[in-house]
Amino acid sequence: MSDFQTPENAPSPDPGEGGKNAFTVAYCGTCGGERESALVSALSRAVGRSAHGVLARATCLLGGTCGSAREPETDGPVVLVQRCDRVTRDPRGGVVTVGPVRTTPDVNGLIRWLESSDLTVDELPLPLRRAHYKRMASLN
Repeated sequence: MSDFQTPENAPSPDPGEGGKNAFTVAYCGTCGGERESALVSALSRAVGRSAHGVLARATCLLGGTCGSAREPETDGPVVLVQRCDRVTRDPRGGVVTVGPVRTTPDVNGLIRWLESSDLTVDELPLPLRRAHYKRMASLN
């Protein structure tokens, strides 16, 4: 039995704005397992509230390790987020690797970050930064 439940996913803080940012969110459709449906549901609602958000499903974003890692503390779906131009959809800044997204509070933190921040790593809730720093270290 999973401790992962469908998040409450409260309305955007400023529904009239339709979200603060234009962004693209890619989630791993390979490694999510039982957590994937709740995550996708929450992301779909958040992107739907955004005037400029896009949600995409991809095969494993980290080469088959994001949700099936052998380390229990890293087990869980990973999401990639990139800010983009509202009109041209051109990338604006680097990709932020978010995760692992393992619990309902993780999903709620991700949604709040998407809807109310500038989408920087520093504004991401601390538990969701692990995959980003791990990915950056592997690129060095």
